[in-house]
Amino acid sequence: GYYPVDLAVKNVVMSSPADKSGIKKGDILTVVNGVKLKSFEDLRQTLQKIEDGKGVEVSFISAGVTQTKTLVPDVK
Repeated sequence: GYYPVDLAVKNVVMSSPADKSGIKKGDILTVVNGVKLKSFEDLRQTLQKIEDGKGVEVSFISAGVTQTKTLVPDVK
């Protein structure tokens, strides 16, 4: 399938929740907490609704394989 280029991970900070969950540069984010992502705006809006300290279920495509991980975002 085709995915918007703005859903491709451009950078992962070392020791961040994304890094610890195995998300890498070039992976494509597809679903967050059951919301299918169609744009970066979908991602931003979905993440803004998450309460601080709550886990987030993220699905992404890495090397052609879809993976789903739960991570807790850093609030800054």
